[in-house]
Amino acid sequence: REKEEHERHRAALKEQMRLDYIERFGKEPPPEEEEKEQSIKEKSSKDQVAYYLSKMKKQYKDSDPAGLKTCLSTLRVYVKNLQDNPQEEKFKKLKLDNKAFQTRIMPYEGAIDLLDVMGFDKKEEEGYLEQRKSVPDGWLCGNAIKFIDLILGQI
Repeated sequence: REKEEHERHRAALKEQMRLDYIERFGKEPPPEEEEKEQSIKEKSSKDQVAYYLSKMKKQYKDSDPAGLKTCLSTLRVYVKNLQDNPQEEKFKKLKLDNKAFQTRIMPYEGAIDLLDVMGFDKKEEEGYLEQRKSVPDGWLCGNAIKFIDLILGQI
């Protein structure tokens, strides 16, 4: 009963905030998800990695746990290769038309964003993702591997 009352109060406050926003700016407020996505881009790389991994976990843990596990395992291999071989050119490029990439990474929302945070830029015309730094951030790679291992242990 208390919970229902709290939810009603929260909904009323949310509606009041929406109306105040319309009165103040003359238009509907932006969707909350859009605001959240924008604010996450301003956070540290480590926080962005944690955000995208937890977003993937929430979204796919119940609907496709096997696929999520495969996706995270593949991401872990990519990041581990970057960390262990920072000067190796073959680990700095990921082909977008690669069958493994198409089936294991592309279907999962947040995976490409994670690779972007890890330093990969999308080169559409060439058809691959390429590391934008000459030497990848080893500390960030280590943290990403820890987060991935943690989530893989929870699935």
